[in-house]
Amino acid sequence: DKVAALRDATPDSILVDAGDATQGYPLASLSKGHDIIDIMNAAGYDLMAAGNHEFDYGTQQLLENAGAAGFPMLAANVYNKDTGHLLLEGSVPGNTGCHTIIERSGVKIGFFGLTTSGTKTATNPAGIQDVEFKDEIETAKKEIDELEKEGADAIIAVAHLGEYTNIPCNSKKLAEAMKDGYQGKLDAII
Repeated sequence: DKVAALRDATPDSILVDAGDATQGYPLASLSKGHDIIDIMNAAGYDLMAAGNHEFDYGTQQLLENAGAAGFPMLAANVYNKDTGHLLLEGSVPGNTGCHTIIERSGVKIGFFGLTTSGTKTATNPAGIQDVEFKDEIETAKKEIDELEKEGADAIIAVAHLGEYTNIPCNSKKLAEAMKDGYQGKLDAII
């Protein structure tokens, strides 16, 4: 109720989650994350990035949870190894699996999701054998290009990357990589 009330009291707000929402509490564990998605739907979330713990129950459960969401779950760097398609593409109608644009007060805000490639070792590997994690920085650049083509006025990465220094890419490394032709093109990292 607090999140929904805050959202309702804040004109033009956008409610996002940067991942690991479906793990960590008994309610989440008992329903393999599904009850948390129901709560997020009730609160009016606009989008979320898939975190490494969204994969804890295996790929099929992740896809079921993403399909129950009334909002896109995004992970632009996560692919199905067998098909070569983005894992979350089409999980809900209109979900590209990688990015979305939300317009508020005439401003088109582009969001893309990133999931740490460290997920390969941060969850049960048996549950994600059919998943491929691509380079976060190269994916971010691709998403920025796509969102610019689609007319985004601002671009935000909803990135479940963490702050640890022993992983391939954290939020700081992502920000520092936005140079040369990408300098100033990524407006925020959540």
